[in-house]
Order: sequence, then C-alpha cells, then structure tokens
Amino acid sequence: MKIFVLSLWLVLILVLPAQAKQPLPPLHHPVGIKFPADMQAPAGFPLGKQKQLVCDTCHGIKNLDQIPLQKVNQQAKNFLRNGPYPNLLDFCQNCHQSRLKQKNMQRFNVHQMLDKQGRLIKSNCTYCHASLPDPKKDKDWHKMRFQIPPEKLCYGCHLKTTHLNAVQHQVKPSHKVLKQIRQTEKQKHLHLPLNKQGKMMCITCHTAHQHNVLTMAKQATPLGKIEYGKPNFWSRVYAEDKKARLKQGTYKGLTAPVYQPIKHEILLRLPARNGELCRACHVFQD
Repeated sequence: MKIFVLSLWLVLILVLPAQAKQPLPPLHHPVGIKFPADMQAPAGFPLGKQKQLVCDTCHGIKNLDQIPLQKVNQQAKNFLRNGPYPNLLDFCQNCHQSRLKQKNMQRFNVHQMLDKQGRLIKSNCTYCHASLPDPKKDKDWHKMRFQIPPEKLCYGCHLKTTHLNAVQHQVKPSHKVLKQIRQTEKQKHLHLPLNKQGKMMCITCHTAHQHNVLTMAKQATPLGKIEYGKPNFWSRVYAEDKKARLKQGTYKGLTAPVYQPIKHEILLRLPARNGELCRACHVFQD
C-alpha cells in the first residue's frame, strides 16, 4: 500500500497530548513524547529529563505551562523559539527538515498519474474511482463508479472553500449559462461536467487528471507548481470587487487577500488568467 502522509495538522488532531499541566488547544503538537532515534533537537531547543518534548522545547516564554491559555502572548518574539517565523512550517522544519527529505515523508500527489516513462500509474486511479476505468471504452463518466459522489471527492484532500466564490459556483446553471457551457464544450473539444442534479462542482472547472492522461481531460498547463507574479493594477480592481462580497454570506467579516496575477496554472480545463475559463460559462460585453 502506498504510504499516504497526511498534513501535520491532521496528524496532530488525532494525537492526544500527554503530560501537559493544563489542557492544550486544538491542533497542538503532542508533548511528553520522546524524540525518535533518527531525529535530533536543534541547539537551544531543550528537552525533558527523559529526552522528551516539553513546553520549553518549542516555546521561549518563561513558565509558559503555568500561564492560562487565554493570557499567552502568541505575538511575542520568542513565543516560538528563534521566532518570529513567516510560516509555521519554517518552525516545524527545525526538527523535521531531515525527515522531509525521506521519500516516505514527501507529500503524495494523486494527480501525478504518469510515471517517468509516461505510463499510467493505475493504483492512483482507484483513489477516486471504485474500479479502474478503461479510457477507450468508458466514455460516459455518469456511468462510472466512484468511491464517493464526484461532487464530494475533492474534499477528501482539499478544503471546501479553496478560493473565493468556490461555494457560490456550486449551483445549477441557468438556461443561458448552460447553453454557453455546451457551446464551449463543442468549440473547445472538452468536457465541463455537471453532477447528477445538474449542478456545477469542483471538476467542472478543474480536472483531476494529469495532462495527456485523457483526451477529454485537457487542462491549461502540465502538472507543476502554481506560481504568482507581483501585484499590479488589477489588485485594486479585485479589492473593490470583493469588498461587497465579503460583507455577506460565508465570507462575512473576512479580508480579501491581495490579488496576485497567476504566472503558472495547473489542473484547469481552460486557462483562467486570461479569462478563457470564465468565458466557458459567462458571456461578457466587450
């Protein structure tokens, strides 16, 4: 069986902290555990008498374990030793860096469906499909069997609100929009699938298949890493557009992130950075 390494946070949810003087907050790293033999605490990260993790291992605030949780200053420079850190994972790698280089500790990408020789990795298919489809025979995805309904498959690894407006798009398109979708499919020779109820879902715009796996699974670019450029004029346009949206519904009270133009896109059925993906469903006035 392929070793599937979950994110650090998910692992920590499942591990109960031990030997803590007071209840620890959710998503907290377990304490009271001994360092594995192949790991070594960095200089300045003290361990307990039994070489176990204690509060002082990670935190530099004196007598932290005696301070009520609601009074702990998480913004203090030494709340995390040698901090502050721009990213929490930068702190984690003080101890885990050597292990991250090990093959079995690397994040598994189910979308990487072709090996170095360009052959299909069939075991990857059954993470989503209940049985291995035959690309030459199985053309109607509605007749395929999945592990769970297709509209829920992505949530096994991804958040439901991966980006702004993700939830709002998961609706049944109007007659006008549906007509545009079908026209786009015919013109672009691709498939923009809807679920059994005729609603849009993640894979309406995204494709789970690596480039060249299926002829009807075209995407904007080959698999790789999403890359962003520097903010530009559209950053102001984006901010104004999102200002009204963030006053209501699911995103009420949130602050819109700074818009960054995308330089490299992955797993999209059409390019989004030039508006082509949006025009697959919407008709805009020039």
